[in-house]
Amino acid sequence: MSDTQLLTLSAQLVAALFGILIMLLGWLGSKLYSKLESMSDAFNEIKREIQKIDNRVTRLEERCRYEHDARVQ
Repeated sequence: MSDTQLLTLSAQLVAALFGILIMLLGWLGSKLYSKLESMSDAFNEIKREIQKIDNRVTRLEERCRYEHDARVQ
């Protein structure tokens, strides 16, 4: 093989490997993005549950304050 043919073959090989690398990085990025989306959904669910608990505790505190004030008077 001549030097020109070897150079052409090596350039094609480098281009193919670069394409495979870019494809792999895209696939990993897609997987990472979907994982982050599912984590975001889970955090939002946790936040909603905490807000529900906070509302319940607030109601309970108000009820206790009402009952305590009624006994004092």
